Amino acid sequence: MLTVRYGVPLTALGLLLLAGAAHLAHYLPLMPDPIASHFDGSGAPNGWMSPSGMVIFEGVLLCFIALVMLGSVRLIDRMPPSMINVPHRDYWLAPEHRAELSQIMMRHMLWLVCWAVALFIAINQLIFTANRDPSTPRLSPENTLLVVGLGLAAIAMWTSTLLRQFRRPPSPG
Repeated sequence: MLTVRYGVPLTALGLLLLAGAAHLAHYLPLMPDPIASHFDGSGAPNGWMSPSGMVIFEGVLLCFIALVMLGSVRLIDRMPPSMINVPHRDYWLAPEHRAELSQIMMRHMLWLVCWAVALFIAINQLIFTANRDPSTPRLSPENTLLVVGLGLAAIAMWTSTLLRQFRRPPSPG
């Protein structure tokens, strides 16, 4: 069960989901039907969706991603220790520390889901900007590289934070 200890990442996730919904509600009525939704390497559109299809596709994809990420953490309690790779595994996989390991991983995964939602919002903005002129939709290579770069930086930061969490086990006493 998600408890108060996850309050900050859950609040951030809720705010990001609201922001994403508001973003879609604002831009979708301004978009052509169909929307150029997939682009080749040069930024030219090569896939189209209806506005409602885009919302459904993104909602299903985001829910799937969140369920897989958060569900994988729930497996920690059920998996044999031989299948879990964590630094200082003897400490973290001991029965008295396994629940703490699950809590740490759930908190980190909630933050990763937040990054995924933020990335969805940024990608939607790229798509909406590309579709401003329905006669010549084009994805901006510079903005796409910026979003990809920020996404990679966020994942590197998340990974670094997670690894620091497990750098050494807490001192006894």
